[in-house]
Order: sequence, then structure tokens, then C-alpha cells
Amino acid sequence: MEETYAQHATAAPTAETKTTIALAEVNKLKLKPPTYDGNYATFEEWKYKFTAYMGIQDPTYPLLMDRAENATTVLAESDLRTAAGSTQEAESWIQLSTNLKYILVTTTSGPAATAVRQHQQDIGLEVYNYAFGSQHHWEQGALVT
Repeated sequence: MEETYAQHATAAPTAETKTTIALAEVNKLKLKPPTYDGNYATFEEWKYKFTAYMGIQDPTYPLLMDRAENATTVLAESDLRTAAGSTQEAESWIQLSTNLKYILVTTTSGPAATAVRQHQQDIGLEVYNYAFGSQHHWEQGALVT
């Protein structure tokens, strides 16, 4: 008997599938994110690579980061909860934002790290918006708002 797509999609994962997923997760974590030191000459290249890296970590990141860049107000967890379609999605976005903040803290140095530290009390998406959003740009190693 041939299995339909719907039956396959709802079938419990096999041990082989679980192993494949686990290996993909391990390999994903081995990639190192690009670092940034605030050098304006390398900003666009870093931002492109950073967005790609974050997209590998979770396909939702590029969309969330794009929305954060274009936000006109300070982003907070309550904004993520309001924008999400469900409680589960909201919790996922909040966790992604927290992860983004950690990655920014660990991959920036010099003036870029200073910009990240200036908003250390904010959620990760707001830190990203402040330090790397479209309303701000880097010149001569300094963040210009």
C-alpha cells in the first residue's frame, strides 16, 4: 500500500529521521557567526553575512531582524507578544530575540560592542535595531544615529 503525503507528514519520526535532524542541529551550531568591530568599510558585508548566518540558525531571524530594523519605536517583549499569532509563536520569538542578543554580545568588539552594551537592558531585536538598524549607520568607526 502506497503512503499518501498526508499520512507521511503526520507519521511519527523514525530513528533515522531523528538522527538526521540531530546531526543537522549539531552541524548548524558548529558554524561561527561573523564578527564585527565597528569598521564602517566592512559593515555591509558583515551585515549580509550575519543575516545569512542567523537565517541558518532559524529561518525566522531575517524577517524579525528586518522588522526590527524598520521599527520606529523601541521594541519590547510586549510588542513581540502582540504581533505573534499564538502564545507559542510569541515565546519562540522572545527566545530568538534573547539568542540574538547573546550572539551580538559575543561577536562584536570595539565600537560595535560599545553600541551593543549601550542597550544591554533591551531585548535582542532592539539591540540589533539600535546598533545596526536602517536608521543608523557606521562612519569612521562610530555609530551615527
